[in-house]
Amino acid sequence: MDRELNYIIPPICTIQRIKQYLDIVSPILGLEHKQIEHVKVDTHLVERMDIVGVLLIYKFVEYTSKKACFKSPEMIGNKNFLYEMQRLGFWELLNSFFLNLPGNYASLKYQLFENVFIAPVRLNEMSLVEVPNNYIPDIQDYYQDTETCSVVFSVLAEIVSNFKEHSNDETDTILVATGDTNKFDVVCADTGIGMVTSLAPVFKNSPSLRIRNYDVLEMATMQGITSKKGTDHMGFGLWLISEFVRIAKGEIHIYSEGAYYVNQCGKIKKGTCGFWQGTIIYVSLPLNKANEIKIWQDGLAEQYQDIKINCV
Repeated sequence: MDRELNYIIPPICTIQRIKQYLDIVSPILGLEHKQIEHVKVDTHLVERMDIVGVLLIYKFVEYTSKKACFKSPEMIGNKNFLYEMQRLGFWELLNSFFLNLPGNYASLKYQLFENVFIAPVRLNEMSLVEVPNNYIPDIQDYYQDTETCSVVFSVLAEIVSNFKEHSNDETDTILVATGDTNKFDVVCADTGIGMVTSLAPVFKNSPSLRIRNYDVLEMATMQGITSKKGTDHMGFGLWLISEFVRIAKGEIHIYSEGAYYVNQCGKIKKGTCGFWQGTIIYVSLPLNKANEIKIWQDGLAEQYQDIKINCV
């Protein structure tokens, strides 16, 4: 009898434990079309998940299903796992892969839960304009002040723009945003080209520079760095978000192709981690300085009137 292959999801699946999770799931890359039998995705140890944990577990299941890595895998769950998957609207979609049913993306919709809004969205079939517009009325109703809405929509627009420009994903790019009156969080993940590979041509003319993958991710947050020279994508997106993070003392995390870069309240961490095919970006932004961010953003827009910057 063939040996069972178990992927045991750790008890804490949050942004702060993401490297542990990537170490567990990185071996799936290279299993495309293997259709390995006797596979179990075991979540019975899960105690706590945030939007990052929910999205990455979903992406793991989606990737292995669409790439035919496993044959008839099973999932072992517990009430904590089921609760978070249902709360964020992912359970029906996740379960469809195990039942070999078409994915029902209608479950990914805006909702309010205990005074926190939850906004998951599938990016692939929406234009750059449609994605933020999809939730503008609901989020405007939630915050009801111009400065906060402008900051929230600008972060959403810049992240969506980044994934639209850099990814070539055969699976689905999914974004999940949540927020309350104090903080706005958003995570987006794909299994496409990956930011490191996408930006490689930018540095190919400087062979004397020894640029490591995690240096590439850090440089992606600098002004003017883009793989789309000569287009409207002028390298302002992640830099703009990083400036928001700096002003508000928030966080930005980027994971791609075995490297990571984190700016957490001004403290920079970067290095190597488990390989993720594609890119993961997470932003956490306190909203107590939304007015200060909006003033800075308006000044930037006036300074660069000839360049398209996503200001709402």
